[in-house]
Amino acid sequence: MFSYLLARHVTNPISQLKEGAKALAERKFETKITVNSSDEFATLAEDFNRIATELRRFESQQSQWIMDISHELRTPLTILEGELEAINDGIIEPNQKAISSLQEEVALLSRLVNDLHKVSTLDRYSFNYQMEEIDFNTLVTLQAHKYAFKFQSKNITLNATLSEQPVIILADQNRITQVLQNILENNLRYTDEQQKVWLDLTVSKHHVFLSIEDSGPGVPDEALEKLFDRLYRTDSSRNRKTGGFGLGLAICQTIIEAHHGSIDATKSRLGGLCITLKLPLAEA
Repeated sequence: MFSYLLARHVTNPISQLKEGAKALAERKFETKITVNSSDEFATLAEDFNRIATELRRFESQQSQWIMDISHELRTPLTILEGELEAINDGIIEPNQKAISSLQEEVALLSRLVNDLHKVSTLDRYSFNYQMEEIDFNTLVTLQAHKYAFKFQSKNITLNATLSEQPVIILADQNRITQVLQNILENNLRYTDEQQKVWLDLTVSKHHVFLSIEDSGPGVPDEALEKLFDRLYRTDSSRNRKTGGFGLGLAICQTIIEAHHGSIDATKSRLGGLCITLKLPLAEA
């Protein structure tokens, strides 16, 4: 009797795990298993359920991602199809104005495809970074100088409070430059004229912090947590002609997390949006 009960205690959880694994293989990610014990089998069951939950969440995100991409591609393609049909039917003359309109839609499609390629490349090669010691302070200073004229042309004041000393981090310089340019491009695109953009770099014992904030118009409170979601755009401040596709900040987050850092969006003290980067300093 004792041997029977012991064998049952061991084989029942194993059978449940076996059946659960089979269900996951069949993409039944809602599968859960229950083990009524407090030993290693219970811990294993908790881990199994956690994996099933993550797989279900990933599948949901993947489905939403495909739907969002389809939606983004459908709009310019529909416009292209409609304008080409109108030209073919003689409703629209094939003049320079019509050709320019078609070129705008093709350029829009090209930008979207390029951004999607960037995201997929970062996902696939997230560990393929050329890490080296770089001076983050110098890198930020360089980008601030590069964008100073662009901001000036839109009557936006660009201010920077940077470090007087080198700030050494272990990073891929091209990737970090890409992050800075994406954020500054957003500031340039969405900050109103006669407003301000401020870069503030501070250093702690183990990390460097860079806040890039503007004075308006900002985004709604409920949008702050969604800004890093792929293809998310706030309707109030973006449009398909002058705005992006909601991929820039998603790309930034992928790069920063690959550098063991973090990126957050909060309300700016200036009244707009504040993006804060946190990166670990290189070990002395």
